[in-house]
Amino acid sequence: MALTAKSFEELIQKQELEKIENNALIVMALATQTEKPILMKKSFDLLSLPAVTIQEFSTIYKDLKIFPKKTTDLLLKSISVKDKKIKEIKDYTEEAQSVVDNLNSLTGKRSKLTNTRKTSIEKWLKEGYTVDQFFNVNAFFFFKWGSDPSQAEYVRSETLYNTKFPERVEQATEAFEVIKDYQGEIQNVAKFFNDIYSPEDRKALEEGDLQTTQHISFDAKQKISFWLSKGYTFEDVEIVIQESVNSWSKKPELLPYICLEKIMDRKFPERARVAKSRKKVLLNTKTTEEELNEWATD
Repeated sequence: MALTAKSFEELIQKQELEKIENNALIVMALATQTEKPILMKKSFDLLSLPAVTIQEFSTIYKDLKIFPKKTTDLLLKSISVKDKKIKEIKDYTEEAQSVVDNLNSLTGKRSKLTNTRKTSIEKWLKEGYTVDQFFNVNAFFFFKWGSDPSQAEYVRSETLYNTKFPERVEQATEAFEVIKDYQGEIQNVAKFFNDIYSPEDRKALEEGDLQTTQHISFDAKQKISFWLSKGYTFEDVEIVIQESVNSWSKKPELLPYICLEKIMDRKFPERARVAKSRKKVLLNTKTTEEELNEWATD
């Protein structure tokens, strides 16, 4: 249906009444009468009109009976296609870039947001996972694997965001929640370690290996909070640290093991049992050299 002189007059009046700028109502009417969606899309792209405005225009055209329903339906269909394309073009690009940037900030790498990486990140975002959960996974596995030469290479998006991503989110979330719950106790453990392991005792170790309350490693935090969450007390931890420092400092070959990461590792329950037993009998039983070495080494 072609626009008539009467139609133009009605559109002009409506445009003035609604204070529509740039003759947008008329321009869109001219594009709509062609019944070609491509021209409609080009017109509202040129005018930079939002979808909601086009919907309002469609209502105006129908109310003024300028176009039949099938024509205004084409106009609405063209904006629905536009909205869909905008959504597809976005594809969580901003969020995916922030995930990659966050991982780069930890690893020191300059990885790009490739299509493959973008697709793997988008997959999980579309399933409801959040950017913060990606950040947690990045941090958790960087601290877990980053210092191990045999595993550091796996701190990358291809590994972290693969089919095991949901498991990794669960691991990271649990670890950070436990650390947060025991933050005060962790600081107290680090302070106790510093207090009993004097500077003179530490001369054999490099300065970078020292524990401080400001620079306690994530690995140590995770191990301390893990054992505390399993029911061990701060007193248990104190006894194990005291016994380990006293015992291992007598052996030069065991000095490198005197750190919270080692003292609090998977053998902590065994160390706690032995340490508490030794305390009860007031050192009436002596730990053999073999036992000392077993304590320190895997």
